[in-house]
Amino acid sequence: MQTILLIAKSSSPSKVLEAQIAAAGFYPVIVEDFQTALLFIPQLSPSLIVLSDCVTNQSSILLCQAVRAVTDVPLLLLCSKAVDETVPLALGWGADVVLPTDTSIMTIVTQIEALQRRVEWEQKSVVEQMTQEKLQLLDNLLFDLKAPLSLVVDALEVQQSLE
Repeated sequence: MQTILLIAKSSSPSKVLEAQIAAAGFYPVIVEDFQTALLFIPQLSPSLIVLSDCVTNQSSILLCQAVRAVTDVPLLLLCSKAVDETVPLALGWGADVVLPTDTSIMTIVTQIEALQRRVEWEQKSVVEQMTQEKLQLLDNLLFDLKAPLSLVVDALEVQQSLE
């Protein structure tokens, strides 16, 4: 089960979001303190982070920068001031999705599922590429072994003809 780290103040909407994330098949972990969450990220190894900028009075951009300094997992930012200026800056500093905090829980969970599908697709693509590279190396190795092997076979045939 994939872990979703939810960095948000404990509130009714956070609890509902936590329940809906769990219902979608993920393992949600809520951390209320931003600094504590940054320390937990390496231990939790979340597959995605949902960050509400209401957890601190720092700007959304600084929050994105701090998360990106620790991990490169997808980051969904719930922004209390998702105005036209904030969204491009947050996306530029590391958020993958920026939504206003009043976005419906269903929309947030749908965005989480979409980000997870993208991560799975990228991981699958990397595995396929590595598999292709390994097959190419094996093919090259077999080709390199064919030449000496054919010399051995030729030498055995010559030896048998001389006997």
